[in-house]
Amino acid sequence: MNRRSAILSSASSSPGSLELLRDRFWPVASPQLLASGKPVRRPRDLAQFPFIHAAWPAANKQAPTWRRWLTMAQKADPDSAVEMAARGLSFS
Repeated sequence: MNRRSAILSSASSSPGSLELLRDRFWPVASPQLLASGKPVRRPRDLAQFPFIHAAWPAANKQAPTWRRWLTMAQKADPDSAVEMAARGLSFS
């Protein structure tokens, strides 16, 4: 019997595929950085801190970006500005 298998990372399922896990992402910061500012109680409170970005291919619509996270966070905190994701450090 000849069987082939592979583990793929994809936002869509293919016939015969099985989702093993789903990515989740959220903000993290060092305790020292958090102590230097006002308490973070809502997504909009993150505006006082620098954002660190990782470059993702434009075709990856499911990439864990700050813009994507803030867009989803607006459901809980409508006053969060997605534009605050535009500033910060970027790495590729």
